[in-house]
Amino acid sequence: MVTSSNPDGSYNLAEIYTDRRGNLTAKSFYNTKKTVSQRVNELLQFPTPNVRDGGREPASLQREICCMVKEYLIIQFYLIPTVFAKYHRKVTNNRLIFRIFANINYYIFLNIGKKLYYRKRTIDMKPLKPFMLLMCCIFALQVYGESRFPKIMDTAQDGYFPIASTCKATSIFTYEKDYQVVSIAADLLSDDVERVTGLHLEHKTLSNQKSLPKDAAIVAGTLGHSTLADWIIEKQKINVEGILGKWESYIITTTTHPKYHTPLLLIIGSDRRGTAYGLMSLSEAIGVSPWYWWADVTPKQRPALFIEPGTFIQGEPSVQYRGIFINDERFGGWARWAEQCFDKDSGKVGPKTYQKVFELLLRLKANYLWPAMHPGTQAFNANPENARLADDYAIVMGSSHCEQMLRNNEGEWKAVGTYGDF
Repeated sequence: MVTSSNPDGSYNLAEIYTDRRGNLTAKSFYNTKKTVSQRVNELLQFPTPNVRDGGREPASLQREICCMVKEYLIIQFYLIPTVFAKYHRKVTNNRLIFRIFANINYYIFLNIGKKLYYRKRTIDMKPLKPFMLLMCCIFALQVYGESRFPKIMDTAQDGYFPIASTCKATSIFTYEKDYQVVSIAADLLSDDVERVTGLHLEHKTLSNQKSLPKDAAIVAGTLGHSTLADWIIEKQKINVEGILGKWESYIITTTTHPKYHTPLLLIIGSDRRGTAYGLMSLSEAIGVSPWYWWADVTPKQRPALFIEPGTFIQGEPSVQYRGIFINDERFGGWARWAEQCFDKDSGKVGPKTYQKVFELLLRLKANYLWPAMHPGTQAFNANPENARLADDYAIVMGSSHCEQMLRNNEGEWKAVGTYGDF
């Protein structure tokens, strides 16, 4: 499966699991998986002995299977701590390691299991049983080892942080000079807790860390833009390397007040959208659908909310810009509904409507929008309040195929009397 180049038979992980430049990459992991797969397939090509004639697997083949399983386990036990100790900074997302390990384990387990099942009467299983059991345990641990969002419970558990108990909800604090979208997301979380429990979670902005009370609290902030969050990170020595300099990443962790040692739930974003996504992820975890308003999804009522202790890290998204295009808004009736029902005062698709669109995008962890642009619909940039709201919600505005230079072809290009030479 994997050969050793050292005289003493030891494994050089830099050779096995890295590329030619010594970097730990997904490609080098894939190549290792490919090598494992090829060896398993070679073993599967051996003909099955005729059991009726008393046939047994050749002793050499049995030894080969045992050696393969043993070799695999040795590499796993040696590789896992070595990778995380030495190479974790070179991997964009540490969860990639867990995923690839799990895939390798699954492939090996599936192929060996299939082989043993069809040849269970021709091979001595006793020497392999401990190794197969150990492989199952490693596979389960690696799958479980992927960072998962903490559980939300209705009843108090040892060490769990009380978002809302049976009699009162805690408060959420943000720094007054942090991004506007952080304050917006904190307000949305406050409303969501009340939707679920009936208890009001108060949102307060603070001017400095000294104003943070000694009671249990939720603190949300963006790295480098929240004096409050940065102070807690420094005092409590919270490791933020996993999101430092990353795109739209966040950490949710339980800690304690640096001075009073009371419980804190800390939500740290690598950038402004990262912080907002952390808050919106918490909203979704307590049972509020991103579509609660647009699709009338009523959240299930819960008596209290307690979040599991520990640290959750959400890395960078696979797709950098994710969003929607409001297309054919007049044909489907969406624009008419906005003009005639939702925003009767202005009678237009304007800030009041777009605010609900921006909130949906934020809750869906999206960041990009092409606005409505058909004849009869007011151009997005015709109202400066639309652009201001987009920036407040940290939504990147683009334009569709017929809106050259971010200008509406119906309301803006035609208004000057000619399309020009574009």
